[in-house]
Amino acid sequence: MQRNKSNEIARDIIRTAKETFNERINNITLFNLTDEPYKMYDI
Repeated sequence: MQRNKSNEIARDIIRTAKETFNERINNITLFNLTDEPYKMYDI
């Protein structure tokens, strides 16, 4: 089994965006998370 599933990658993206943009970003939504046939998500 791989270490990073789509949910874990999505959390990393959100955390990085919040750290990078600080107060300039209010809300991030990731949806349509899939692991098969490849990792995919919409922001």
